[in-house]
Amino acid sequence: MFSSDQIDSFETEEIAKIVKRINLIQIKNKLTKLEDEVNKNLQPFLSSDKNSIESREALQVYITLMDDYPEVLTPDLIEPLSGLLSSDTDESRLDALILLGTILLTKVERNEPIHGELIDTLAKMLEDSVVEIRSNALFFIEELPEEYFPYLGSKIKRLVEFLDETDHSSVIEAVLHILSKLWKSSLSIMLDVFNSLTKIYKDTGHREKEDKILHFLASGLKEFEIYVKNERNIQKRDVIVFLNNRYPLIKIYDINKIAKEEKMDPNDVEKNFQEIPGDESIFRFFYQDKKKYFIEIETEPLVKLLSKQVRIEDLLVMLGTETLDAISLLNLLVRKLVKAKLIRGYLSKSHFYSYESIKESMMNDIRQTGEVNLDEYAKHINYDFVVQIAENINKETKFKGIYSKNKSFFMTLSKVMKEIERSCVKESICDLSPYKTSYLPQDYELIESDCKKKFFTEHHEELRWLTNIGFTRLSSRFKQGETVGYINVSKIIEEEQIPESIVSSIFNEWIKSVPGVWDKTHQVYYLNKYIKQKIKQQGTKSGNQDAFIQDLAKELNIENESIVTNLNHERAEIINQIKTKPSIDLNTYCRALGMKREEFLNFVNDLDVEYLVQQNQMIFDPKQIERRKKEIQQKIEDLAYKNHELFIPDLSHQLNFSEHMIYDIIADLWEDKQMAGTFISDDFFITDAGIRDRIFYNKDFVTMEILFPDDVVGEESKSYIITILEKLVDSGKLIGEFNAETGEFRGEDAIAVKQYDDDRLNAQDMLNDYVKVMRTVYQKVKEIYMEKSEIRPGDIKRKDFLVKKRVLDEIQTWEKALKRAIKQAEVSFDSLDDAGEMTFGDMLDEEEKQSTEKIDGQAVLAEFNEWKQIIMNLDVNVDEIPAYKKRLKDDPENEGIKEKLEGLYNKLRFNENL
Repeated sequence: MFSSDQIDSFETEEIAKIVKRINLIQIKNKLTKLEDEVNKNLQPFLSSDKNSIESREALQVYITLMDDYPEVLTPDLIEPLSGLLSSDTDESRLDALILLGTILLTKVERNEPIHGELIDTLAKMLEDSVVEIRSNALFFIEELPEEYFPYLGSKIKRLVEFLDETDHSSVIEAVLHILSKLWKSSLSIMLDVFNSLTKIYKDTGHREKEDKILHFLASGLKEFEIYVKNERNIQKRDVIVFLNNRYPLIKIYDINKIAKEEKMDPNDVEKNFQEIPGDESIFRFFYQDKKKYFIEIETEPLVKLLSKQVRIEDLLVMLGTETLDAISLLNLLVRKLVKAKLIRGYLSKSHFYSYESIKESMMNDIRQTGEVNLDEYAKHINYDFVVQIAENINKETKFKGIYSKNKSFFMTLSKVMKEIERSCVKESICDLSPYKTSYLPQDYELIESDCKKKFFTEHHEELRWLTNIGFTRLSSRFKQGETVGYINVSKIIEEEQIPESIVSSIFNEWIKSVPGVWDKTHQVYYLNKYIKQKIKQQGTKSGNQDAFIQDLAKELNIENESIVTNLNHERAEIINQIKTKPSIDLNTYCRALGMKREEFLNFVNDLDVEYLVQQNQMIFDPKQIERRKKEIQQKIEDLAYKNHELFIPDLSHQLNFSEHMIYDIIADLWEDKQMAGTFISDDFFITDAGIRDRIFYNKDFVTMEILFPDDVVGEESKSYIITILEKLVDSGKLIGEFNAETGEFRGEDAIAVKQYDDDRLNAQDMLNDYVKVMRTVYQKVKEIYMEKSEIRPGDIKRKDFLVKKRVLDEIQTWEKALKRAIKQAEVSFDSLDDAGEMTFGDMLDEEEKQSTEKIDGQAVLAEFNEWKQIIMNLDVNVDEIPAYKKRLKDDPENEGIKEKLEGLYNKLRFNENL
C-alpha cells in the first residue's frame, strides 16, 4: 500500500486519486478490480509526453506495485514503456527499463515467444550514458535464452566498450557471459570478440578482468586452453605472444543440422551461405564429406601459418573436432587457398611446403654452397615446382643462376666463375670443354661470355682459351727474349704449355714492331738489334766483316743472305719512313732498331732531318715544328722572367718538348740578346737576375762553389759571373774583399770570421806542436826504461837530456805563448758580427762550421797541462825503474819487486797508449 506521504508527494491530482483507490482495493483484496483500475485509469498516463510529470509518476506507481502484483505488468505496456526509454529523465528511463525487463523475464519464465523488437529495444539501453541503466539492461539481456542472442550481434562493440570501462566484477562476468553465448554465432563475431578481448587484456591493469578474460579465451580456443593448463606461473607477456602466434579461428557449419533446426531446406541454407558478402579477413568454402559443411576460417593467421613448411597433422588442433575427415578437409583448404592465390606452395600427402619456405631454403643453400640440389628437393616436392622457384630466384634476386645439363643442379654463375678464376690466376690455358658438357647450352654461353670479360684474352684454340696471366707470361717471355736479342718460340710453347697456334698468332703480331729474322727451323727468332750488336762488336776487332757475317749465319743457323737483306731493308725502310712520315713513335722505332733514345736521335741527326720530340712522338712536319717552337719560346721567356733559372730537363718534362730543342731556343734567345745570362751546364741556364739572387743570398762569402754547389762552372761562365760581381762591388752594393781573379768575395762579417778562424787554428796548431814534442819525449823514455832489461848510465843521461832540455826548460815559455794565442782567439770571436757569422756559417760544410764556434780555451789548456803533468811525473819517478830491474835480474821470481815495478809502470802511464 501507498503511505499518505507517498500519496501527498504526487503532483498529478488524478494519479493521486488513482493511488487512493488502489489502496482501498488492496484493503478489500480485490485483485481483479485492481488490474482494471491500473489498466483503465493509470496506463494511459504512460502514453503521455515521455518527459511529463504524469508519465514519471505513473512509472513510480507501477514500480511500487510490480513486486506484490506482477499481474499488472501486461504485454500492453511494452509499447508505451519502450517509448519512455528515450525520456530525458534518468529516473523515468531506469523505471521504464526495469518494468520492460520484468515483462521480458516473465515471458522467459512462461516460455512465451519474445519479439526481436523488444530485445533490440533493451539492447539499445546498453548505450545509455547512465551506468545504472546500462547495468540493468545488461542484467535483463543476460537472462535471455540462447536462441535470442543473435539479436545482440550488432551490440558486441558496445558490450566490449562496457567491459573495457567497468571494473565491477558482476558486470565483467555478465558481459563475458553474453559474449560467450555470441562467441559461436559466426566467425566474424568470433573475430570481433577475440580481437576486442585481446586488446582489453593487453591494455588493462585490472587483475580480475585479466583473469576472467584469460579464462574466457581459454574456454573458446582449444590450443590456448591446453597451453594455459600446461604452463605454470604463466606471465601476461607470454599470453600475448601466444595469442599473436595462435592458430587461425575456424567455424564449421553442418548444413543439414542447421536445416533441421531451422526447419529449412538444406539447399536454402546453402544458398544463404553463398550470399554472405565477401570479407578478406575470412576465407569461406564448402566441404563435402558424408555430410556437407560450410567452413569459415580466419585468413591472415592461416596464410601466416602456411608461409612455412607445415605437417598436415599439426593443423588438426586448429579444427577442434573429430566429426569429419580432418585430413581431407585440410587438403581441400590448402588447395583452395593456392587456387585463390592467397598462398603459394606444394601440397604432398603429409606436408604443405610453402613457396617462401622452399625459396628461403634454396637461398640458404646458395649462400652457403653456391648451389641447389634440385633432385634432392624433388624427393619431397614436385620437380617442376622446384625448378620454377629456381627460375624465380634467378629473376628476382641478385643471384644469377645457371643449370647443369640435366637440370639436377641450380648454381650461381658466380660460383662457377670463382672456380674458373682459381684456375685462371695460375694457369696460362683454361679449357672450357668440361663446362660445355656439364651445362645447358645457353648457360654455357653465359659462362664463356663472362670468362671473356674477366679472365680470357681473345686468343683460343677451340675451347682452350689463353688466360690473362697466360698472355702476361707470353709477353714477359717475349720481352725477356727482346732483352737478350732472340726468342726461342718452340721452347716457350713447350715450357708454358700453350698451344702452338695461339703462341704463333700472338708472336706474329708482336714481331711486326720488332724486326728480325727466323732461323732455318723457324723456331728461333733473332732480333735485328742482336745481329747488329754482334756485327758492331766484330767491327772493333780486326777481320773481314763479310766473313764474320757468314760465320754468324752459320752459328745462328740463319741464311747468310737473310741477315744482310734484312738489315739493309730495315735501315732503308726506317729512313724512308722518317723522310716521308709527318711523325713517328719514338719508342717503337728505338725498339725496332735496338737503339737507346740518344743513339736513335744521333741516327736521325746524321740524316740531316729537322725534327722535334713531343712526348714519344718525333715530329718532322716543318710547320708544326715552327709553330711549336714559337709557343715554347714565349713560355721559356715568361719562365725566365719569373724564375730566373731554367733547368732544361725540367722544362722538357713541363713543356713536352725535346731537351736539345729547348737548348737551341734558349741559345737563340741569348744570342739575340733577348735573354741575358749564361749556361752553367748543358742543361742549366741562369739569367743575370738569377746570378744576382744567388750572390746576395750568399753575400758574406761568395765563391763559384758556393754559388753553384752542384755544378762545375766553366771558364766562360765564370768570367761572366765575375763581371757581375765586379759591378756589384764597384757600385757599393757589395762591401768587402773581392778577388777578381778567383771570383771570391768576403763580406765584412766573413773577414772577421776568417780572422777568428786563423787565430783559433794558430792556438790549436801551437797546442799540437807542444803536445807532439812532449809525446815524442815520453815515447822515447818509455822505450828506454820499459823495454830494456838493463838501464845503463848512458840511458839515464839521455833521459835527462830529453826531459829537461827538450821539455822542462821550455815548458813555461810554451804555456805563456799558448795562453796568449787562446786569448787572441777569444777576442777575435767576440768581435764577430752575429748575423754575418750565421750567414757565413750556413754556407760551410760541417767541418768548416766548427770554425764559427767559440774556442774552448779551458779544454786546450787542460790537454796541455795533462801532458805537462805526465812529463814532470816522468822526471821525478822514472829513475826508480833501474834499481827494480837490477833486483829482478838477480831474483827473477821475486813477486814483490814485480808488483812494485808494475805499479810504477801504471803510475808513469806506461801501460796506456798515449
